[in-house]
Amino acid sequence: MIKKIVWVCGVGVMMVQGLQGQHVATTPQNKNFLIEKGTGQVCGSCPTIALKCDTVLSTHPGRGMLIEYHFGPDARPQAGKLSNDFQTPYGDTIFAALKWPFYLNMMVNRRDQGPPWGSTFIFGNNNNQIQKEADLVVQQASPVNLWMKPSYNAATRQLSVDVEAYYT
Repeated sequence: MIKKIVWVCGVGVMMVQGLQGQHVATTPQNKNFLIEKGTGQVCGSCPTIALKCDTVLSTHPGRGMLIEYHFGPDARPQAGKLSNDFQTPYGDTIFAALKWPFYLNMMVNRRDQGPPWGSTFIFGNNNNQIQKEADLVVQQASPVNLWMKPSYNAATRQLSVDVEAYYT
C-alpha cells in the first residue's frame, strides 16, 4: 500500500514538468503537522486527549490534521453495550508495523522524541507534549512544497490526485 502511494506521488511529481499552469507555492513554506492517535472504545482518557488534540489543531488553523486509529483489543467487539466493532480496516496492520506500544499513544509527524523515551510516541498521560511538538513542527522549514487536487469518480470508484512539488 505505501509503495503504491510513493509510486503515485513520484509519478505525480514527474508530471508536474508537463503541466501548463503551476499551482504550488514557489516561496519557502513551513511544515504542517499530522497527529496520529491510537484509540479504542473503552479508553477512559481518550475523550480528554481528543479534546487536547482539537485544541492543538485550532491553535494552528489549516496547518494540522488528526488521524485516529482504532486497533487492538479495545476496538474489537465486547460484551453488552460495547458490542460494536470500531476496528478500522488497517488499524491492526498499522499497530504492528509501527510497533505501537499500546493504543493510548500519539505521534506528531512520526518525529523521534529522543530521551527519555527514545521513540516517536507521545504517551497518553503527557498531553502537553502534543502542543509542544506541533509548535516545533510548524516553525520548521519544509524541504518541499506540495499542491494536491483530488477528484473522485463515484461510478468507477476511482480517485485521481494531481500533485505538484517544488523543492525549496
